[in-house]
Amino acid sequence: MDPAPPPPPPSVWHSLTTFRGTTSRKTDIYVGIAGFAILLALWSVVTYFEWVQVDYLVSFKAVIIRLSGMFAGENVDHSFVKDIAYSIYRVGVAFLLSAVMAIPLGILMSSYRIVNGLSEPIIDFIRYLPVPALVPLTVVWLGIGETSKITLLWIGTFFQLVLLVADDARRVPREYVEIGMTVGAKPRAVLRHIILPAM
Repeated sequence: MDPAPPPPPPSVWHSLTTFRGTTSRKTDIYVGIAGFAILLALWSVVTYFEWVQVDYLVSFKAVIIRLSGMFAGENVDHSFVKDIAYSIYRVGVAFLLSAVMAIPLGILMSSYRIVNGLSEPIIDFIRYLPVPALVPLTVVWLGIGETSKITLLWIGTFFQLVLLVADDARRVPREYVEIGMTVGAKPRAVLRHIILPAM
């Protein structure tokens, strides 16, 4: 007697609408694109029939025309591309400074109790301060130039990043460190050749 044929695979719609169903990556991409298409269609319908005043919601076409004009450099005194470049520069410099400072400090915090004890309470306190509240102080101390802007971005990234690095370093299995110490590795060598690659 022939075995019963396997049941057909569930349909895509069934997988999408089932509680905690699973779908393929390709399906997820298509659904995400469909979500944007539905949003744009709804936006176009609302603005076409003027259900909302133009002062509050302009059409998608008007946004695209204005955005292309900004990239094309319609306004000689104000370049959108230059603004993007400045923003990338500020964020890049601030994050680079944060990483250069946070990675060594986070590794040391996870390795030496005294470093952790001296720095973690201060870092925990500062990281909960809202960065916009520090804008007046940075303007008073550093002026309105690039330094104050980069400093604010640094404050917003460093104190979060150093704790993430420290937590990641603490997750390195202790056995790795013990093996390194057993074969005669010094603390600096353990940090460089065991903890850092394992992170």
